[in-house]
Amino acid sequence: MELLLKAGDADEKIIPMGEEAAHIYTTRVEGLGLEPVCKFRLEGEGDYPDPYASFMPFGVHGFSQVTDHAGYQRQDEGWQGLALEKLIFYEIHTGTFFFLPSIKT
Repeated sequence: MELLLKAGDADEKIIPMGEEAAHIYTTRVEGLGLEPVCKFRLEGEGDYPDPYASFMPFGVHGFSQVTDHAGYQRQDEGWQGLALEKLIFYEIHTGTFFFLPSIKT
């Protein structure tokens, strides 16, 4: 497993990852610069975005934005939420929104 890392206009870097436990890979990279993006390279299978990414500015198949969650400054400490009587709940069955060839329309 390798990490493909790109920051700004710099060329893509390929960084090897170590297997810490069964199917758990890690690496540490310092000095990433501005808005780094990454993908994972699986041996013989191709390049894939981070399945746990919190931001994917290039779509679900593109590079994932590396996010520093520890450095995030919250701006909503005073938000109290909404009163229960102001909420609207929907029950949606997503399977009914798709056409399946086996279902006659």
